Amino acid sequence: AARFGERMADMIASVATNLTSTSTSKGTARPAAALSTAFGDLEDFGLVDLLEMERGEVAITDVDVIVLTDRNLVADPARVLSGVVAVSDPEAAGLTVVVAEVGRIEQGNESPIPSFVGAIRDSGRLRDEVTTVDNAETVLGWITVVLGLDAADAGSVQHYGFRDGADRTIPPRPT
Repeated sequence: AARFGERMADMIASVATNLTSTSTSKGTARPAAALSTAFGDLEDFGLVDLLEMERGEVAITDVDVIVLTDRNLVADPARVLSGVVAVSDPEAAGLTVVVAEVGRIEQGNESPIPSFVGAIRDSGRLRDEVTTVDNAETVLGWITVVLGLDAADAGSVQHYGFRDGADRTIPPRPT
């Protein structure tokens, strides 16, 4: 699982590098082609699903990655997600990473998986490198993910939500 996560991180970094290095002088690239090149085999095997994307050129300044998990999953994805989050060098690859988690435990779930956001917040290195959102099950959490990406793009790594380790509920209003 960890090796799969590490391979996914390498693929994500290669897409980011491809998009930012092959951009034309106008700052445009073809993300659908870059994603198909990196993840096409995995899609053929049913391991990833590439959403229908705009096939034409789009403006590229950087690449944002949202890792979304849920404490109510049957299997703990932490080993895969740790590989995805920890291996790539976000700044070198031109990536901004935000990890968002559905933190609410469903009624009757006697054995929720451990909080992946909590593990990042408790990690010395990752706490300083990866923005987190602990309430992705709410509209406020969705808004926070978008604003958190904007803040992280501007260099502010923070931890948002209401659970342990949160710095504030939502990012400050963009200026």
